Amino acid sequence: MNKWLMGIVNLALLVSLMLVWYGSIIDGLCKDGFIDKAKELFLEMKGRGIHADSVIYTSLIHGLCCVGEWEEAKSLFKEMLNQGVYPTTVTFNVLLYELCKSGKMGEANKLYKLMIQRGVQPDTYTYNILMDGYCLAGRMHDAEKLFISMSSKGFMPNIVSYNILIDGYCKKKK
Repeated sequence: MNKWLMGIVNLALLVSLMLVWYGSIIDGLCKDGFIDKAKELFLEMKGRGIHADSVIYTSLIHGLCCVGEWEEAKSLFKEMLNQGVYPTTVTFNVLLYELCKSGKMGEANKLYKLMIQRGVQPDTYTYNILMDGYCLAGRMHDAEKLFISMSSKGFMPNIVSYNILIDGYCKKKK
């Protein structure tokens, strides 16, 4: 291989390693509650011309949601889409969880529809998040419909799915 090509390969490897390094540090900072430091590192990374992947965006979005910075998390999600970074099921689940926990089921439904439109496959956890949101909102009929829909789409309810419905019925005293 000529030197020019080797240089390109080495540069690509270096950028890939730096992305992993930044991602690991940002994720750790977010998990430990150091969101401001994680945001600083994210900006530093972007300043160096290193483009964040879905893992880094998801870590930061999750961290922002955990400290109640919902608007900034939403803004970062939009940036992610604008940068052409494809959100994963985990990315959507993080946002759906926050919306459902906050009682914003209308927004959660819109986000779920966007998830489907973009071809991102929901999982059992996605359905559990939405069912729990409906139960918390007292919308047991919607939770039941989602439970049935989940099964018909090939997702097997797990013990958490059943517990969510049982808890919802108990709280509704049905």
